[in-house]
Amino acid sequence: MGAAPNQRHVILVTGPPCSGKTTWAHHRAQPGDLVVDADTIARRLGSPDPWLPTQPWRDTAQAVMWQQMALVAAMTTGTAYIIRSAPDPAERTRLATWLRAEQVVVLLPPAPVLLSRARTRPRPYRTIQAIRHWHTRYRPAPGDHLNPD
Repeated sequence: MGAAPNQRHVILVTGPPCSGKTTWAHHRAQPGDLVVDADTIARRLGSPDPWLPTQPWRDTAQAVMWQQMALVAAMTTGTAYIIRSAPDPAERTRLATWLRAEQVVVLLPPAPVLLSRARTRPRPYRTIQAIRHWHTRYRPAPGDHLNPD
């Protein structure tokens, strides 16, 4: 998407684990765009888990994530993709409002696709549990852009 000079674009990308949120954002990001993702932050901090990091990586990554989101909320130019799971519609709305996101994308691949992807990850049982938990909490919200990819 890349922002033209003096323009600001923030896209909140949400969905269950294994829905492809980070991949989706990286495919759309242009050089100079920000992609802010807690799993990526945890890996940069040294987490041995590429997804769903365990303690203490999770708490540290979330703290850094909130710091980076605060910077995005305050930015006046540029493009940022914020990756959050956010199954709850009120949470997505609060995040989108705070970030001043112009778009909220919810990635919702079919369950068999999610489960197939989960089985390729370390600790698939934990990932499958997280996918199921996400689906028990998910509700659509006005303004969501649903994407079945």
